Amino acid sequence: MEFIEFRPNSPHFIELYDNEKNQYSAKNPDKNLEEDVFTVVYGYIQRRPDAFLSLGMYWWAVKDILQKRGFELAGYVESPALVDLYSVKNPDGSIHPQATMVAAFGFRDWYFEHYFEGNRDFVINDDTGDVYTLTDDEFESNWRG
Repeated sequence: MEFIEFRPNSPHFIELYDNEKNQYSAKNPDKNLEEDVFTVVYGYIQRRPDAFLSLGMYWWAVKDILQKRGFELAGYVESPALVDLYSVKNPDGSIHPQATMVAAFGFRDWYFEHYFEGNRDFVINDDTGDVYTLTDDEFESNWRG
């Protein structure tokens, strides 16, 4: 299976996010998933910094969104092209940050079913065997001390 198959299907992930938001609002009427989703994702990364690997190619989009929202993550976004490619888009072409988080965590679930934890190599083309190795040197050196 090519990793390219995990590029976000925007209408699908926007619909998933809308469903999650409705369920969350019903259970937590005094909370706002529009903002809480970022706190949850940031908390996940802070508790287990190597967890960024489980977000695979979505890491750069997640990091970019969190940094733009004021969350502190060491280093810069090394791959703007992957941010664009692995961000869920609204119909007007703008990034839907919440739905991008849903897509990233959907991939995370798949990752844990198919990879050894800590894997950083992702086949991006089965025909050629091309592999993308996910590294974020500044981020990793910050949490490895």
